[in-house]
Amino acid sequence: MLEHLTPAQIRSALKDRDSLVQLLESSLGYRTNLVSYEATDLGVAPYLAKRVNSWWLLSHYTGNLPFQIHLVQLGELPAFNLCRDIVDSFRRHRPGYFLFTFTQDYCYVLFITVELSLERRPYTWLRLPKPYYRFLLANRTHPSPGVLEALTRLRVEPSESDPARIHKKVLEALRFSEHPSELPKWFWSAWYYRLGYSQDAYDRLKDSGKI
Repeated sequence: MLEHLTPAQIRSALKDRDSLVQLLESSLGYRTNLVSYEATDLGVAPYLAKRVNSWWLLSHYTGNLPFQIHLVQLGELPAFNLCRDIVDSFRRHRPGYFLFTFTQDYCYVLFITVELSLERRPYTWLRLPKPYYRFLLANRTHPSPGVLEALTRLRVEPSESDPARIHKKVLEALRFSEHPSELPKWFWSAWYYRLGYSQDAYDRLKDSGKI
């Protein structure tokens, strides 16, 4: 059985970039490969790239479709809609299996990956892959039991090197993320504001359990 990560370990591991790399390597078993990207290398739309302070490749498993962990440091809190749009823009230029981590100041660290699922369109037999965003928002100062469990489940064995299998383990781990009702308001609110909802409308949707 794997030993669970403690709150003290999480607070230490998520305090900065180098500590996060150390967590991946020593506690979670990923092969680290710290490489900085220039903005022009990202393949991210300019309106998104300007909101990125720095971008690092943290972990890399070789293969035809490699598994990679990327750290994206933002100039603002990692709201879901912004991180999702950055992920989509990046993935359009780079095929593969990824786990993205987003942070502003390491108080909150967002782990996000994409699960593609085949869903039948109405009235047709055509099945198209639909992206589902699996994520975990970790509060470094007060990590919840769900966060600790999910991060423990991100661990890989030394013998694991197949990108698809590692990605499947990441997906399973992130399904243990916090319930949406436990997430801070700013994480969802930017998306609703972009659709034109007022603060009152957002609060009513939250109270009704729809978000």
